[in-house]
Amino acid sequence: MRNLLAGLLLLLPLAAIAAPMTNDDVIKMVKGGLGDATVIQAIDAAEPGFDTSPDGLVKLKQGGVSDAVIEALRERQPLP
Repeated sequence: MRNLLAGLLLLLPLAAIAAPMTNDDVIKMVKGGLGDATVIQAIDAAEPGFDTSPDGLVKLKQGGVSDAVIEALRERQPLP
């Protein structure tokens, strides 16, 4: 039982790393001064969890996200 608990605790950081990237994450990177190329690379490497609804896209634009980054984000979003 103790080994099982220890094993589960070791997996918790991996679960946090595997969390999908969100619009808020993209805005945070842009406001942090990261360039488009870096943000796009992060989007391409991430598990997508983006909000590409009209409201979500407007929030990205208001957050200072460039059109190139928004397009990369939209391309990564799985089709419904």
